[in-house]
Amino acid sequence: MQAEPLSLVFTQLLSVSEVPDDWKRAVIVPVIKKGAVSYISNYMYRPISLTCVVSKIMERIISRQIFDHLLTNNLFYPEQHGFIRHVLTCLKV
Repeated sequence: MQAEPLSLVFTQLLSVSEVPDDWKRAVIVPVIKKGAVSYISNYMYRPISLTCVVSKIMERIISRQIFDHLLTNNLFYPEQHGFIRHVLTCLKV
């Protein structure tokens, strides 16, 4: 029952419709693209956003529940392929 403490926290947060402010913050870390570390231009366009792990877990659980609800209740358009597992996105000929 290692997930029980997190489950209790998530349930409480959902009941009051709030999440801690720290969960909403991210630390942006530049990652080197290529070349020398000493040139700032080598860090452009590769930022990594480090967010709270617990908030990521909660987000994943909620998004999975929403997705399953949409899928189970057939609420996706037939033309909807993107982001649905095991559905091809290529055109049928």
